[in-house]
Amino acid sequence: MLTESSVAGAARVAGLPEGHVRFVEETGSTNADVLSLAEAGAPEWTTVVAAHQTSGRGRLGRSWASAPGASLLVSVLLRPPEDPRLAPLISLAAGVSTVMACALAGRVQARCKWPNDVVSRGRKLAGILAEARASGARMTHVVVGLGLNVTQRPEDLPGDLRHTATSVATEGGVADHALLLAEYLGMLRLHARVEDAEVRGSVMELYRRSSETIGRPARGGGLRFGNAQQRAHLDPRRVRKPVLALHRFHRDAVGARDAVERLPRLDAVDARGGLRKLRRFGSCVRGRFIGSEGRAGL
Repeated sequence: MLTESSVAGAARVAGLPEGHVRFVEETGSTNADVLSLAEAGAPEWTTVVAAHQTSGRGRLGRSWASAPGASLLVSVLLRPPEDPRLAPLISLAAGVSTVMACALAGRVQARCKWPNDVVSRGRKLAGILAEARASGARMTHVVVGLGLNVTQRPEDLPGDLRHTATSVATEGGVADHALLLAEYLGMLRLHARVEDAEVRGSVMELYRRSSETIGRPARGGGLRFGNAQQRAHLDPRRVRKPVLALHRFHRDAVGARDAVERLPRLDAVDARGGLRKLRRFGSCVRGRFIGSEGRAGL
């Protein structure tokens, strides 16, 4: 269970500015809360974390239901460059950040499912909702919401969801809300800088490698057209290789190109046999992503 103290600690580990993260026991919707704060002039990286939502929502107005304390519910305010063409990349960045947080902090295999889901073994593990606001042709801010199932057991889910949804606990992972929050926020800080060409390239490459959808037939509006790679316009031949590096806890730096190549190995992670492979990859909860010149990126 999250507390005000554990949320503040996770924010410090992730490198968020002091005082930007709020924890509430219950709210209607964390996205709605952060959107209101944004309209009032709140700074970038203002974040609301809730133990329970009563009116959580997803894409196309769908609801997001969760028992109190069972999920990681967090919304983050971003004020990216004004170019609205960059907005879709923020959703991809949040998906990649969630997948990596699940692997490195939760010890769970997860993959991105277009357009806004994160799945494990084909079952929904998390949902992402990015809501942008614009003034004319200028984007003013984006709120990225994440709902990640953490401690739910199959018997806790409604009957119609028991075969389509899952959780970190159900997958045999480490169901620690604070660790998952710290890892997610840290990864999002790295990947949300979509105005940077190298970061854009890294996000697109990581998304391609962690995608459950790319290369498979896709549907939209009831029509079947092409495959998801064609639909998302992600051509891996045109993506620049990342130049960031992952700094392991034991201070062994790994080139990001190597880290990207290792990402599929996380597919083998489970609570019984995959821990050795995660140790080989390293974790960012205590480590840091570092730039090509060795400066800390978080």
